[in-house]
Amino acid sequence: MSRSRGPVLALAAAVLWTAPGALAQTIRVRVTPPEKAQFLQHQLFDIRVEATAQSSTDVVTALSVAIDGVDVTARGNVEPGASSNVRSWVFRDAGLGFEGPRVITATATGTSAGSPISGEGRSTLFVRPWDQSRRKGVSSRALLDSGPEFALAGARASVRVRGEEASDEEPGADELHLGAIVPAFHKVVGEDLAGTRPRAKNVILLIGDGMGVAHRTAARVLSRGYVQGKANAPLSMDTLPFNGLLMTSSLDSLITDSAPGAHNYSTGNKTNNGMEGVFPDNTPAEDDNPRLEHLSSFIGRQLGKVTGIVSDAFLTDATPAAFLAHTQNRGNGTLIAGQYFDLRSASQLKVLLGGGGYHFIPKSQTGSRRTDERNVVGEFRADGWSFVETKTALDAYSPSGSDPRLLGLFHLDNMSVAFDKLGFGDPAVNGPFLDQPFLRDMTEKAIEVLSTYPNGFFLMVEAAHIDKQAHRMDAERSIYDVIQLDHAVQVALDFAMQTNSDADPENDTLVIVSADHECAGVTLPGVGRPEKKGTRDYVKTYNYRSGRNDPDTLNFTDYVDANHDGYPDNPDTGRKLIVNFGANSDRYEDWASAAKPKDPGVTQNGVALANPNDPDKDAPGGYLIVGVVENGVSGGDANTQAVHTLSDIPISAYGPGASQFARVTDNTEAFFHIVHAMLGTYPVPTQY
Repeated sequence: MSRSRGPVLALAAAVLWTAPGALAQTIRVRVTPPEKAQFLQHQLFDIRVEATAQSSTDVVTALSVAIDGVDVTARGNVEPGASSNVRSWVFRDAGLGFEGPRVITATATGTSAGSPISGEGRSTLFVRPWDQSRRKGVSSRALLDSGPEFALAGARASVRVRGEEASDEEPGADELHLGAIVPAFHKVVGEDLAGTRPRAKNVILLIGDGMGVAHRTAARVLSRGYVQGKANAPLSMDTLPFNGLLMTSSLDSLITDSAPGAHNYSTGNKTNNGMEGVFPDNTPAEDDNPRLEHLSSFIGRQLGKVTGIVSDAFLTDATPAAFLAHTQNRGNGTLIAGQYFDLRSASQLKVLLGGGGYHFIPKSQTGSRRTDERNVVGEFRADGWSFVETKTALDAYSPSGSDPRLLGLFHLDNMSVAFDKLGFGDPAVNGPFLDQPFLRDMTEKAIEVLSTYPNGFFLMVEAAHIDKQAHRMDAERSIYDVIQLDHAVQVALDFAMQTNSDADPENDTLVIVSADHECAGVTLPGVGRPEKKGTRDYVKTYNYRSGRNDPDTLNFTDYVDANHDGYPDNPDTGRKLIVNFGANSDRYEDWASAAKPKDPGVTQNGVALANPNDPDKDAPGGYLIVGVVENGVSGGDANTQAVHTLSDIPISAYGPGASQFARVTDNTEAFFHIVHAMLGTYPVPTQY
């Protein structure tokens, strides 16, 4: 029978009603994972319960924890806090086998001036099923709910997840999915769990950091051009047949940063801004937070697949680290680089290519930004990894043996953007790093290495500078890097089309193109008119006053790509595309490309101002554009750059399981779609 929508309203009312009461308790109890967390069966995560009394003179004397009413206190460890009014309980590497809603409850008791005090906490998480018959190499970890005492609770949960017998007291799948009600034709239930669909042996996820719809549109205009109102050709990412939108908020903010934005793909869960691979806790330590198992580790343990990471940022930056590291501080590059090596077996990491050598070399070495003398490059090389530092060396490398592993560090910092590698900017921008690969080069080599592994692979490719240059409101450097990403997309598609069209149904590949958030509120208001430069009339929008019957008067861009490399030969053509930034700080703008990257704003006495040394200030046609984001004038943050936005991000897919992405949903769902594509347990979409 169909589920009544009654429980949805009941749950919402309960949440609104109980929140004030929770704040009034004499002991505040926080349960992690938080409400609405979701995990695959056997996916590992830490459970942490924190009891904090209101006054530092109070004492928390006891803390008990239960899952589905079964007391598990003795299975974890009780940790005293820095003062007597704090006590915590921790269970590391929990795994749950019974599917459905699972309820963690905790009770704390203590005393305050001789009087008893107490508090309660609760979190309902959801365990999602998968076809476990497809395991290839499962670890022997015992499940937290494997004891006989969980049998009855587990049986009830299994009934509830099917959506047939949900009671008014317990939430079901629809209520626990974040951000959207899940359409019935997208639930993985019944025959879909039989794994009868084509499977993705390999998955290639290409992330355009900060890339929204307008970034993609701008890249199409610059790379392909428009004639008579139609694009001359689509981008490679435009050709992927299934398209949808993802919501992007983090656990603690409507506006996400890159760490939780990518963490959603990697774990299937939300976390706070600045964190990756962990949930928040009440300690200042950056490496002790409750951890979640990454996609790389889960598919390595369960399906025997290997992982590769490619980025043109410094490799310890937020997006690549969100797939491998566990920390509450995305800025701790020393910790993150060390974790890459220390956790390489758990993550089945085989390829790591990008910039950021400064976090892999000892503190005493020139250019290092480590806080210790650890030589992470040396440790990788001693472990049998091949190491390359230039495009020439990357091209020359050929994987050999049964376990090829490749580390490439092509810059001490972020790699150069496509605009500068192509020579459009000041040559000094590239510094001594004159032989850097493009994103397509790294993608090709990563696929070459990873495809030698018999059980398949997961590869994440990040185009980081779409975001970094949009923050600077540098239109050319940002949009040229969308084109650079698109070339890597074509590399992935070429590989996928080969595997998906041959006679072997067991080697198919899923390609996904998306982002972690939108950056800068990019808008495309019109086309520049050279004769009006320096005035508000420079940005021509419609074509109303140009002799609408005159075929020689057109309002399109005039970029030329004579060498057919996909990039405009001249970024400052007469009728260039105007790329504006709506989530902007104060800046000077002259609508021309910049020879060097520049800082749009500075901070003076705690207030963000347009950079008075910006060359656009006094350039012909340059003028001030006032920002819309907080600038610190009344005590807010002093934003000197454009910021991320709440805008949904596009996602496109091709290959087995690609149809799962053709919808509007939360970004956490992508994690589960990827696993179900690998298992062949995704539903066929139904047209209503």
